Amino acid sequence: MSKRVAVIDLGSNSARMAIFERTSRLGFFILREYKVKARLGEGAYEKGGVLQESAMSNVLNAFREFKYFLSIYKVSKVLCTGTSALRDAPNSNLFINRIRREL
Repeated sequence: MSKRVAVIDLGSNSARMAIFERTSRLGFFILREYKVKARLGEGAYEKGGVLQESAMSNVLNAFREFKYFLSIYKVSKVLCTGTSALRDAPNSNLFINRIRREL
């Protein structure tokens, strides 16, 4: 079977995931795409960029949903990137570690 890879883009308002299957050294096709309104940035800008608990919970729920589809499609590698709401947040490392621990 071809290698399958997922790419997750965590934005301020939504989380997107695309699952790809490699068909050759440089070729691939998209098996599935998902988009969930996670609202990671909600309330953060008013509080010095600190990610709020409700927003982090929304993202965790979205990632749990993504994890389910990763197992169905037997994805072998996941790449994830985050927007400035995540990168610039003073508590971003705590949240990233929480994602790793819980998922």
